[in-house]
Amino acid sequence: MFTLNIPKVFCRWQFSVTKGVTIFGPKENMDTFGEWLRQQRDERRLTRGDFAKRVGCSVAMLRKIENDERRPSSQIAELIANALDVPTTKRETFVRVARGELGIDRIFASLKLVPQSNLSSTQANSRNNLPILPTPLIGRSRELDELSRLLCDTECRMMTLVGPGGMGKTRLAIEAASQLEDAFANGVYFVPLAPVNSSRFVIPVIADSIGFTFQSANPADPKTQLLNYLREKRILLLLDNLEHLLNEQSIADLLAELLQRSPGIKLLATSRETLNIQGEWVFEVHGLPIPENENTEGTSVELFLQRARRAHVGFNATIDDYPAILRICRLVDGMPLGVELAAAWVRTLSCTEIADEIKRGLDFLSVSARDLPARHRSMRAVFDHSWKLLTKEEQSVLSRLSIFQGGFRREAAEQVAEATLSILSALVTKSLIRRSGEERYDLHGLIRQYAAVHLEADPSVVAAARQQHYTCYLALVEAAAPHLKDSGQLEWLSRLEQERDNWRAALEWSLTRPDDSALRLAGALRWFWQMRGYFYEGRGWLMKALQQGPEKSPIIPALRTLTLSDATIFYGDQRVYACALEGLALLTDSLGNHGDAYTVAEHSAAIYRELGDKQGLADALILMGQSLRWQGKATQAHSRLEESLTLYREVGDQWNIARSLFRLGDNLSDFGGSAIGHAMLEEGSTILEKLGDRFIFVGLLGSRGLIAVNSGDYTSARSYFDRALAIAREITDPWGMANALTNIGCVLRIQADYPAARSHFEEALRIYEQWGRGAWCTDPLCALAENEIVQGNLSAARLHLHDALPYADTSGNRWLQVLVGYFEGLLAYYEGEIERAATLLEKIMVLARESQYKPDLARSLVTLSRVMRTRGETARAVSLLGEGLGLFYETNSRLGIATALEVFAGLVTPESAERSAYLFGNATSIRSTIGAPLPPVDRLGYERDIAAVRAKLGEPAFVKAWSQGQAEPYEVVAAGILNTRWIPST
Repeated sequence: MFTLNIPKVFCRWQFSVTKGVTIFGPKENMDTFGEWLRQQRDERRLTRGDFAKRVGCSVAMLRKIENDERRPSSQIAELIANALDVPTTKRETFVRVARGELGIDRIFASLKLVPQSNLSSTQANSRNNLPILPTPLIGRSRELDELSRLLCDTECRMMTLVGPGGMGKTRLAIEAASQLEDAFANGVYFVPLAPVNSSRFVIPVIADSIGFTFQSANPADPKTQLLNYLREKRILLLLDNLEHLLNEQSIADLLAELLQRSPGIKLLATSRETLNIQGEWVFEVHGLPIPENENTEGTSVELFLQRARRAHVGFNATIDDYPAILRICRLVDGMPLGVELAAAWVRTLSCTEIADEIKRGLDFLSVSARDLPARHRSMRAVFDHSWKLLTKEEQSVLSRLSIFQGGFRREAAEQVAEATLSILSALVTKSLIRRSGEERYDLHGLIRQYAAVHLEADPSVVAAARQQHYTCYLALVEAAAPHLKDSGQLEWLSRLEQERDNWRAALEWSLTRPDDSALRLAGALRWFWQMRGYFYEGRGWLMKALQQGPEKSPIIPALRTLTLSDATIFYGDQRVYACALEGLALLTDSLGNHGDAYTVAEHSAAIYRELGDKQGLADALILMGQSLRWQGKATQAHSRLEESLTLYREVGDQWNIARSLFRLGDNLSDFGGSAIGHAMLEEGSTILEKLGDRFIFVGLLGSRGLIAVNSGDYTSARSYFDRALAIAREITDPWGMANALTNIGCVLRIQADYPAARSHFEEALRIYEQWGRGAWCTDPLCALAENEIVQGNLSAARLHLHDALPYADTSGNRWLQVLVGYFEGLLAYYEGEIERAATLLEKIMVLARESQYKPDLARSLVTLSRVMRTRGETARAVSLLGEGLGLFYETNSRLGIATALEVFAGLVTPESAERSAYLFGNATSIRSTIGAPLPPVDRLGYERDIAAVRAKLGEPAFVKAWSQGQAEPYEVVAAGILNTRWIPST
């Protein structure tokens, strides 16, 4: 969230300083800064009130400073320096003198100010005629540094600042020139060329600017006289606004000759178009940055605030205005003139209203300032000037390029706007489009808005351009589809991401069409949306496209009555319709709406069956199986997934074979602990590594990591999870990132690194929240709760479960409901609410059994046995514990076995004390081997049970039994109990 600290006056300004206007020098017998300042004001014939207004402080404060009753703050000292036109390079010394950090003598020694009255008019303007700018320059320190460096380079003879009109080229050039006066012995001069309508007038304008007078008695022509005069001079000429003269070859010839014959001359030019002469260095001027945090210094926001205060002294932006100000700056793309024209409206409109008006039309950005050139009084006037300099063909191409959003590639420009390479080059040269990356171009936002107005003047041209734009991006998306499933996955995901604004625009237009254009493009984008986590966006587009059908009703109710013949009538191509339904099911399931996802996928499958399309049918079936599994319908889910795998093998779709193997293997191994599932995951991994896929591979790595966790191989588990996280970050897969982080956190929790575990769970939760995965927030919230429970922080755990419950209750995801219900029961047990714990765990045990979630069932059984033991129901406790141990043994959960053995050992009786010591010893051996220490919350009860066994056996017998248990393989011990040989007497 942004925080904005907006002072009443901005003081970190950079000023353009005209050396021809000097500061009146002090009398050298002055003793104080206040006395000197008062003398400066008097020399200027300003009242204290007038000077206070210039500075921007109160009259009372100025009086105290002049009377030496107080020192100015650094901010006020900066403003005084501005009012006195102190050179930028001398500001630091001036401020330190004003603050009393340096003596007043430094005013003479360092600033070397000369009384203006001692200078003749000719002397005062002899080396400089730069205009005084009415407002300070903001946010160009980097550009100024770079320009100073380049202009001091001996090889740089001519530098052209290029950019669209309104970008602030002139201001930047004047400031850069003012900082370089010392580098040019014969001066720095401003040559205004905007009023010049022919290159034949350039020579007299240059002469007038530098104070050179032509001699009528001299037989040489004016050009020769001027070049002869400049031959031995060291001068920087600032040639402002050259673009309208560049269609005359003579201007290029003149500048080339000037550089050739006058080695001490450097040219600094501003133009909307490069000059294209040898020796020209080109410096592109872009908009001011748009801040991404609360720091507005040097940004377009600072410029807006400063100009707004000048337009309305009562303007005082609040934190609530900040989003609208940011929006204004984005709409004008940081263009300084656009920002200034927008800020001029603060007397009439709120910042939000200003942003809305800019969005509505370009003509809003205009002012009636009398001291602005006519071409800068509105953005339309700025762009009209550039438009008139284009050929008809260039105008036509530029108008059609306004169709693009967020940039475009060269081949797309040619296809949509018939933009040849030469025309693209010309528009780049004229600063109307810009290179924005390798093989990529874009238009400034306001130029796009201006060009779009010209395009929309002819409806037939607009329609053709939009159709070509749609066709171009449909082709791109369809071309990307196969590469999203091979080694080109990352490249094509990035390509589609880069063109996101364009295919959004194409989708928006396609929704106005009476055909299946929208369905075709939206369906083709389904895997991009899935892989990048844009679930809500993708589902939204697909719903809109599908609602173009008969009832215009929400898609889920409509599906229950829509027939295949209806689909043919209303949607055209049945495969296109079925594919869109498949995409909707895919994204809906990912958002946790598994019931709706199943309904949509079932309808898609029905269409594909009727069409005899095995590939499409398999695509729908795998989604049906996936949604059924999350609903806890294991048998039905397995059937659909097996059918999809069979069909994929028949059509030879390797990527989807691996995808089916992942879904089947994950269900069989993670929920069932099946070795068949392990084999499927390994087969799927082999296929995906060969194909070069990353997306499905991330999920497979997670499943293989969970197998390693279950077996107690935490080193291998971390290797799988870390690799999954790295790949998920690489491809920007939010679900993959969050899932990997949660799994890593679980390993850390088992290993008792609770702070690190919490950090991983919290990051996973942030990702789910950021990407709108509401239901899946349950997983990291439950993990956070467990992390607190095992440490004994029960109140903190309760807060996490309180947050998780609403997600689980509304998700329709049976596993998430089992998950949160189990931890509710576990927490109730540790809180001593035994009856509530029993009720909750009994319910979860039933749900887990019905859904065939074996690990969840196993731990519910073991925890419920502890509850029964507390209630004194030993027989029930033993029965539950035996079943739980059996499931842990079946799924080879070593930590689960250790936990069950500890609970068995705690069921100590005089007859079973030796067995208890034996079981404790074996459980300790398991924990030590796998590196899973006993959680803090269980230590007190554990030590109590150990003490009871030791007391019954005596130390020698206890040690002997313990040692025997430690030496025995855990499989033997668990099998012995399951064969009833070790069940304690009840």
